[in-house]
Amino acid sequence: MGKPRNSGKGATKGRKGGKAPDPGQRLPKFLLAPYVDDVGCPFYCRGQEEDQVLKPSTIAAGATSQNSEWASRLGIALSEASGVAEMGAATMEELFGEAVDINKMLSAMGVVELQKLLDSSEGAKYLAACTHLNKLNEAERDDDSVKEAVAAWLAWWTEDAAKKAKAFRKLARVAGRLYLWSVDSLEQLAFAGHPVAYAKAMKAAITEESLEAVKRWQKDPQSEGKLLKALRATYDAQVQGKKKRKTRRGLAEESGSASHAAAAANTQGSTTGTGSTDSSSGSEPDQAKRRRTAPSPLESLPDESGGSVAEAQAAQETALAGWQLSEIQSSSEAWAEFAAALRAKTATEEAFKTHLALLPVSVRAAFNLKLSKMPKGEIVEKLLTRIELIHATGLSFWKAQQEGRAGE
Repeated sequence: MGKPRNSGKGATKGRKGGKAPDPGQRLPKFLLAPYVDDVGCPFYCRGQEEDQVLKPSTIAAGATSQNSEWASRLGIALSEASGVAEMGAATMEELFGEAVDINKMLSAMGVVELQKLLDSSEGAKYLAACTHLNKLNEAERDDDSVKEAVAAWLAWWTEDAAKKAKAFRKLARVAGRLYLWSVDSLEQLAFAGHPVAYAKAMKAAITEESLEAVKRWQKDPQSEGKLLKALRATYDAQVQGKKKRKTRRGLAEESGSASHAAAAANTQGSTTGTGSTDSSSGSEPDQAKRRRTAPSPLESLPDESGGSVAEAQAAQETALAGWQLSEIQSSSEAWAEFAAALRAKTATEEAFKTHLALLPVSVRAAFNLKLSKMPKGEIVEKLLTRIELIHATGLSFWKAQQEGRAGE
């Protein structure tokens, strides 16, 4: 697994254990390459066969106290692995459970849409361009062929970009969960099947402060009884009480759905996205006060629903919690381009509906955007102003969320 680096935020001392391994050296991070080789393998194999790299014995042989929790902090490893297993089982049930309509699930996850895109004439041109541009392929290239391939490549990514981004986001959510579960499971198999290798690697993490149960197992790693005692002791010493968990979001669930928006609001708390993005720590009353006094986007636009500004802002935050940052960015870019067509009166009704659909129904309702047909006259500027405000509020909301998480 390469020479481990003992650096970064992960290199912190654990409770009654060694230092946390470098996150960048952990197996799921290190194993996945940022590119594929000449046979399409996505793993960092360093000359070995793909199947050999994925064998538990190979994983165990490459373990060190700086790249694996199983060779450093057994209790933390046991907790993290259990969390991944729980996620993996839930993902499998959602994707392939007996009651699941597989075709409906694949469609909801964007797989069907992606296949349709790739099967289209534009998709065929894009894939042909990729084949030509891949340096690992033996192809006769000249200036003209490269020019044509590059143009086809760019055309693919700029046409229906929002639709492709949405489909690939869904695919990434599924692939990420299955990848993490599979690789983490291989590492668990490596530890359970090759404890001697991990005990040897743990030697560098053993100190006078290490638990006696761990020391005894480290000296006699083939003893199952001592291993069980070491696991129990480190779990008790290293794992805190269970933290409040966020509501799990289904893989096929739309990010703008009302159910997810409500769940996100309940688990993340009511965080303003329209006022100051000051991430400095403070007491709960102070933070609540900042939320109450932060300017609302509706202060500059009348609240036609008849509700209070506070109620309107709370509704906006709930809706924005279910609208992903990447989707907000894509929508903002698309509307910035579409605004020129609206002002020039060259936009079509179909194009307007397509762009309107980029704004989730829950967001439109929260911001009192009730138009369903393309506006005309003075309404155009009012509409564009409100949509710009929606995007700006959304971006500010997620900036505040990210800064809040960074300060945790």
